[in-house]
Amino acid sequence: MEHLEKYHPEKAQWVLDAWTETWLSPIFQDWNLSSVIDGVRCPTLVIHGELDEYGSTAQPQQIFEGVSGHAELHILEGLHHMPHKEQPELLVALIAEFHQAHC
Repeated sequence: MEHLEKYHPEKAQWVLDAWTETWLSPIFQDWNLSSVIDGVRCPTLVIHGELDEYGSTAQPQQIFEGVSGHAELHILEGLHHMPHKEQPELLVALIAEFHQAHC
C-alpha cells in the first residue's frame, strides 16, 4: 500500500480495490493479449521500468515480440512503474526519436 500511496495519496485503497476487483473478476480469468497482439501493425514503442513493482519485464517482452509491425523495446534500468515521472526527459527523448523515425 505504501507504494500506491506515493502516487495516489488519497485514493490508494480505491486504486487497489479497483485493480483487484477488475483483474480477479471471473470475466478476466482467461484474458490475455496473445489472441490479438499480432493484429497490431502500427509502429509500437514499448517502454517499461526495470524495477516495476506491478509487472515483470516478461509483459513488455511479450508485446514487443507479438506485434506484427515495427517495434522497439526499452527496459529502463533502475526505473519503476512510472518512468515518465521518474525520468521525464528520458521518456520525452525516446518518444520523440521513435515518432520522428516511424510516424
